[in-house]
Amino acid sequence: MNAMSVPPVIAVFDLLEGEIEELRPDAPGLSVHPLSLLPVRNIPVIKPAIDFIDKIDPADVAARINESLSRLDLGGGESPVAVCYDWDGSASYRRLDGFCRGVIEGLKPVLSQGHPLILVGNGDVGGLVGMHCKLEAGISSLVSIDGIKLDEFDFIDIGAMLETSGAVPVVIKSLVFPDKKLGSGG
Repeated sequence: MNAMSVPPVIAVFDLLEGEIEELRPDAPGLSVHPLSLLPVRNIPVIKPAIDFIDKIDPADVAARINESLSRLDLGGGESPVAVCYDWDGSASYRRLDGFCRGVIEGLKPVLSQGHPLILVGNGDVGGLVGMHCKLEAGISSLVSIDGIKLDEFDFIDIGAMLETSGAVPVVIKSLVFPDKKLGSGG
């Protein structure tokens, strides 16, 4: 077994609890806590139009998430929701914090029902985003994954972690809306 196949362990001393907790970014671009949360299935995807400007405004992020939830009639919090985002720019603490706090505020109706925070990005910051939500914002139930391109109206399954590689299987289900002429011969 080489060093690359073993996920790194990050020891975190919890000042409030006075204990050390191990966070294991289980694969590059993946942060799951607790690991028993997986698998998750048939999670509807929202893709809010977030502006990844130099200073990410949490209120703007929350408003855009609320718009997406309303547009897809998911604002009641009855089911978990995956937030898809296209990260752009640096992953500085300030930008991560603005994004994460805005997402958490925007998903308050979903999170308050006990559903996990599920984030899916197509950039290379999923592990950082997940760890920031856990350590800085106190989210105790989350899945954050990157390297995946999704669109609104998609549904996602994230399977249980494969012990041999630390990877997770992902299935993306897309809805297809046929137009009126499909199959009509003309």
